[in-house]
Formats: sequence, C-alpha cells, structure tokens
Amino acid sequence: MRFSRSILVAAGTGAVVTALLAALILSRPVHNPVAVLLLLASVLLCTAMLVQSALSRLACLPTLFVLIYFLIFNIVPALFQVGLDTYFWRLLSYDQATTGAAAALTLAFLVCFAAGQASAGERHYASALQTIRDGERQGRTVTFAAFAIVAFLVGIIPVRLFGVSSMMQSRGSLSELVFAGLDQTGMGLLVYLPRAVLFTGFILMLYGLARRRAAAGGLDRYAVFLPLFLLLLPLQLIVNFPGAQSRFWLFGMLITLGLMFVSFRSVARRLLLIAVFVVGTFTVFPISQQINRHEGFNFDIELPTIEEYLTHGDLDGFQSTMNTIVYVDQFGHSYGRQLASAVLFFVPRGIWSGKSLATGNVTSSALGFRFNNLSAPIIAELYIDGSFFAVILGAFAIGYAYRRLDCLFTAANDVGGVTLYRVLLALVCGFTIILMRGSLLGVMAPVASSIGAVYLVIKAPAWAARLTRQPEPAAAE
Repeated sequence: MRFSRSILVAAGTGAVVTALLAALILSRPVHNPVAVLLLLASVLLCTAMLVQSALSRLACLPTLFVLIYFLIFNIVPALFQVGLDTYFWRLLSYDQATTGAAAALTLAFLVCFAAGQASAGERHYASALQTIRDGERQGRTVTFAAFAIVAFLVGIIPVRLFGVSSMMQSRGSLSELVFAGLDQTGMGLLVYLPRAVLFTGFILMLYGLARRRAAAGGLDRYAVFLPLFLLLLPLQLIVNFPGAQSRFWLFGMLITLGLMFVSFRSVARRLLLIAVFVVGTFTVFPISQQINRHEGFNFDIELPTIEEYLTHGDLDGFQSTMNTIVYVDQFGHSYGRQLASAVLFFVPRGIWSGKSLATGNVTSSALGFRFNNLSAPIIAELYIDGSFFAVILGAFAIGYAYRRLDCLFTAANDVGGVTLYRVLLALVCGFTIILMRGSLLGVMAPVASSIGAVYLVIKAPAWAARLTRQPEPAAAE
C-alpha cells in the first residue's frame, strides 16, 4: 500500500506533537493513566486529521474549524487537566471510570467523524460547483433591499430602548447596568436577535457591493447597495460594538468577514490559520476574556502562562463532558430532549412546557454548581441524549456533513469573488467552534438566525418559482 506525501506528513506531525505532549505530561506524577493514554491517541488522530485537512486538495475550512476546536480548545487542555488532576470548576472530583469514559467518548467521536468524512469523499465537488453558479443567477436586489430595511428596523430597537452610549460599553458594564432587568426571553428578543439580524443584513450588503454580477433589472448595484450599507454601518458599530460582545459572537463575526474576502486555496494560508489559532488561544482569547469581565476599559491586562490557561474555565469542555457523564449516571439520559430543545429554540416555553434548558446549565445545576453558564461540547450533547450510540452516529453524520461543506467551500473559492454560498459558508465556519463547544441551546438562536436568513435568501427565488409555476395542462383524451 502506498501513502501520499500529505498523509505521511500528517501522520509524522501528529506523532511529533503527541510525543512532545507525552513528554510534558510524563515528566510529572500522572493521574488517570488510562484517560491520559486515550487522550494522547486523540491528539495523534486529531493532529494528523488537522494537518491532512490543511494539505488537502480541497479547501477544507469547515472541517478545519471543527478540528481546531477539538485539538486546541478541548483535547490538549483535557490532557493536562486529567493528567495533573487539576480542574477550573472544583466542586466535583472525578474517578478514573469517569475520566476514562470521557476520553473514550472523545476518541470514538474523532474516529467516527473521520469515517463520516471518508464516506463522503470528494465526489460532491462537481455538483457543489454547479450549486454555487446556480446561486448567482438571480439578482435578488429587491429581496436584499427589503432585508436591509428589516435589519435596520430590528437593529434600532435596542438603541431606542437603551441608548447609544449604553450600548457602547464593555460587556461587564452592559450586563450589570443595562441588561440586568431582562430575562432570557427579553435578552433573546431585544439583544441577541437584533445583533444577528443586523449583522446578517450588513454582510449581505457587503456581498451586494462586492459581487461580480450587476444587480437585477439593470440597476447599478452601487446605487442600490451603497446607501443601504451606509445606513446599516453605524448601527452595526453600535449594536455589535466589539467591547460589548461575547467572544463567540465577536470572533464569529470577524472570522465570517475574513472568510468572505480571503481565499484559502493556498495550503500556506491554511497552515497560517492554524498557527494564528494556536497563538491566539493563549494571547487574544484570555485578553478578550478580561475585557468582557471588567466594567469599563480602564484596567491592567494580565496574560496568564500557557500552563495556567490550560486549566482555565475557558477550556472546560472536557470537564463539562465528565459532568454530563456523572449527570447521566445519576439522572439518566434525556433521549433527544436536549437536541430537540436546541433545534426548536424558537418555540416559547409557554407553548412547550417540557422544553429544556441548555445542557451545560442542566448538568451543572443538578450537580450543585453555583455558576451554571457552562459549556457542553457536542460530545456531551450527544451523550446526554443517547449514550455512546448517539455519539457514534452523530459524529459520523457531522463528519459526512462537514465534508460536503468542504466541497461547497472549495467550489466557492474556485468560482472566485464573493458569492452567496461563500457568505453562507463563512458564517458556518465562523460559528463552528462555538457550535462544537456548546451549549447548543445557549448559542443556537443568533447563529441559526444568521445562517438561516442567508440560506433563505439563496433558496427564495427557486421556492418562489415553484410556487408560481403553472401546472401543465392535462393531455386531451
């Protein structure tokens, strides 16, 4: 059997990274040896998959973001937390059965994710290319203009309610002084929804300005989209003021904007992206966390050491998975209620009395944690609903779906320019990390609103054509 050069490079890189991490862990007394061994196997597999994705003929950015989350934000921190038996949330102690089960779930997820990707392959590229081109045939000028007006009307609601100066504070000040009186429904309708709708309108206006094709009806696209862009720009800067945003929303917006305009057909750029995340995780991420937590912007920034940050609450994904295992041992599985609640996030609790809270909240509250806004990685979301079977099946499905997205992303890059599918895929990539980190119900509303709105804009002309198509006359007998 012959292996390609990229596979050999990926396997070699995975082996080197795993050996280095093993040397660091084994230089100290090791706790939970079985879990450590399984996590080292996960490091090897995840690193090899990450490098292979970067070196692939496809521009595998969607898959790349999944693997970046698991390697940098979940598995490597887990290796140090489990190996040193040191966790940020210290209410519980975890026995070797729990740590081993969580590590086995992680490795099983990666193996099944890889299997799902292999089953999809690259055969969908040709159809993806045609899909991208078909998506650019309609001008949609009226649709975009209408959406921009709606985005303005929705986006101005929090400005009218709270004021410009109130909206442009740090997140800590905003939460304590402005949003303190809002319940979960109020935050969703008056804060998160306006942010999502406004950002979606903003990037669609950018698409309108950047696309190659002139607007439908012979109109100059600058005459249509430039005034609408200028209408939304100041509101975007106020409602989505960077210092007031949660990190997942802020970085999701920045990633989306970057991927709309920067091509990643180059292997060098993909490798650079991975390096940026490695460095940024231990610099930009903790700095932004301090900005979020303080009231105001006048404070000294303290950058933690890498070892300190590896056990920080920002990287608590593996501990949240263990919390879920402990929760299931005590209270049982939820048999689909958690995922259903996330997918049907828009259904009010007044209508659906059995609608659950976010998984991180459910498990932490039941286990006695005082702070309940915890993550729940996709592994935990699947496990709480259906044990190992759900993790295996879900990982395979996610791997298959993300390989299809890789084909679409590659086709969008090959077509060139800014296309609607490129906007859609930029959004998917931008928010993949937080979707993998969870809790799903906690982040689904703004993310699904943005992605769903762009998908609706793409599909609306075809759906409208089907609805207005006249049926063919019946043949005469």
